[in-house]
Amino acid sequence: MLIKVTKIFWRMLLVLRSIQFRKIRSKLDVKSSNVVIIYPCYPRKWRPYFISDAFANDVALLNAVAANLDSFKIKRGTLGMREVSNCRVFLNMNSLFNVHGFRNYAVVLKDFLCQLERQSNQVFPSSHEAEFWENKVFMHRKFEKLGIKSPETLIFDLDSREMDQPNFPYPFLIKEVHSAGSLGVHKVADKGQFLTLINSTEIRKKNRHVLVQRLLRMDRDLRVIIVGDEIVVYYWRINKSSEWKPTSTKHGSGVDFEFFPEEWREHIVTEYKKLGIRTGAFDVVWEDNDYTNPPYFLEVSPSYQPNPLPPENLKTSYGKYKSSFGFTDGWDSRFIKLIQYTKDKLVREYLKD
Repeated sequence: MLIKVTKIFWRMLLVLRSIQFRKIRSKLDVKSSNVVIIYPCYPRKWRPYFISDAFANDVALLNAVAANLDSFKIKRGTLGMREVSNCRVFLNMNSLFNVHGFRNYAVVLKDFLCQLERQSNQVFPSSHEAEFWENKVFMHRKFEKLGIKSPETLIFDLDSREMDQPNFPYPFLIKEVHSAGSLGVHKVADKGQFLTLINSTEIRKKNRHVLVQRLLRMDRDLRVIIVGDEIVVYYWRINKSSEWKPTSTKHGSGVDFEFFPEEWREHIVTEYKKLGIRTGAFDVVWEDNDYTNPPYFLEVSPSYQPNPLPPENLKTSYGKYKSSFGFTDGWDSRFIKLIQYTKDKLVREYLKD
């Protein structure tokens, strides 16, 4: 517990130290037509905000806007947005826009961005980009429409009385629609477990639909983060267990930042560009680790937490490194530098429009 608390305060200090106060102050102008929204739930939920990625991302966005625009103004929270029109509006996607606590927090953000666009604002990210955020039904329908190869997936309406079990071999996966970071992903071993899950009160409270997906033979996936048409970060997440489990690093997966299947680089970028988004994290897999066949694309998200390259002399697992505390070369320090780098590239990509 002491390490966790120390890590939280150290991370907050690192974020505060990263703020380019002088440059930001020199660009502030209350008459500017560039608006940066930070701390979307202001003045509520200050503790969740300041100890989360939301604070670090907002600081990175402010620094990037200050580096690339002549002027801007800062808006804390979302009240009074009806007065904002004919502006360029910059923000970060996160669940803190859901100030009323609705279950479908993703659609709250999308509707907010749609309203800003109706007021003749150019919004970064756009409502189209936000629709991919933790909305697996929309995402898989887009994959199917655009011919992006993904595992066979069925979308089940939980309110339908005609619903039957899928014609997939066991085991297969059930994925909740609004989930991220391996949350809401369930491995189904048999019919009894399938029926238990789809009739679960907890799942039905949060979802109208669920995705049922064929389970690929895989022990690793490639996380590819793209800005514009450039792969800026990539790493493998490798399940070292003989049993299936999500490859998120919090489950103990190994991480490899070196190998990249170069013969598929152009293909990955081409498939990503079909989506019409300016940044995204793709999860890419090759069944049976066979790189002679085209990859499957599991998911894409326009909002992500990138994992930074660890020190060369790392002597522990990446998961332990991520959760540990370090003054000079810890995960948090490298993470903050990485999101500043990616956010600066993203703002420059926005400004091409």
